[in-house]
Amino acid sequence: MTKYKLRLSLMITAFILIYGAALTGCKSTTPDDPHYLTADALPEFEQADFDLYLQETEHWLRANRVFNSADEDKEIKANLPYEIKPEHPNGQGVLLVHGLADSPFSFIDIAEHLAQQGYLVRTVLLPGHGSKVGDLILPTLADWQGVVAHHTQLLKQDVDQVWLGGFSTGANLVTSQAINDDEIAGLLLFAPAFKPDAFVAALAPAVSHFITWADRDPEDNYTRYNSLPMNAAAVYYQTSEIVRDDLEKADYDKPVFMMMSEGEHVIDTAYAQSVFSQVMTNTSNKLVWKGEVNQWTSERCVLAWIYPNRKYPTVRI
Repeated sequence: MTKYKLRLSLMITAFILIYGAALTGCKSTTPDDPHYLTADALPEFEQADFDLYLQETEHWLRANRVFNSADEDKEIKANLPYEIKPEHPNGQGVLLVHGLADSPFSFIDIAEHLAQQGYLVRTVLLPGHGSKVGDLILPTLADWQGVVAHHTQLLKQDVDQVWLGGFSTGANLVTSQAINDDEIAGLLLFAPAFKPDAFVAALAPAVSHFITWADRDPEDNYTRYNSLPMNAAAVYYQTSEIVRDDLEKADYDKPVFMMMSEGEHVIDTAYAQSVFSQVMTNTSNKLVWKGEVNQWTSERCVLAWIYPNRKYPTVRI
């Protein structure tokens, strides 16, 4: 599912609600495709150590995932949280949190790069992800906040200093965590979804009580979902409300690396840039703008030329 399609789905939903369609009590029926079914419960994430978290999460995924191919091990590996231990530890660690409908696989390049610099790198799986898209009907805001908070604390037990990183919705979650936890060393933010570009996204929490799906497409990508339940869109919007509230009260002077692209059509990049300029005040901060034109006028903002064989420019924290 493209960001454009999500935006269009929300606009259509808003149109239906505004013009009075009789939707009360009419949730979408469950289709025959097993991808749209829901598990009996979400996996646990508050294990006492990271290894046990990995073991129990893998067991849950094998029991609940709807596979897209015969290579079950490949699909499990792409969706399972992971840890990369550095050959030459620097005493610091990074916890990376993926975005909505995505998976830990999205961070594999940056995770390996950070480990090469000496960081202990861990990823987590946001509840509802990695198994089948129907499971995104289940999570609450507390589930997503909880997995970030718990694994931040676990990582603190194994390193002297913890950094947090996130993509899109994951960036919202880690930013709120860092603002409210003074022990966090800094942030790595990729396309932070602090504010949606379309006002209709604000309707998602209300709409989720009446409509089950924001978008439903064939599920043929083993690393992420193509479809989106309205509940997941609603929880995303809640993360955006909370992080904006946190940012309004904050003067965040810890180091921040932020990356955004001119190709973003769902998030408000101008708002994120304003936050970077006015709230994230550390002089060593860097905002990398992926695009042909650098619209920002700050010494802390740089234009990135992205080569085909490199997903991210070099990141040093």
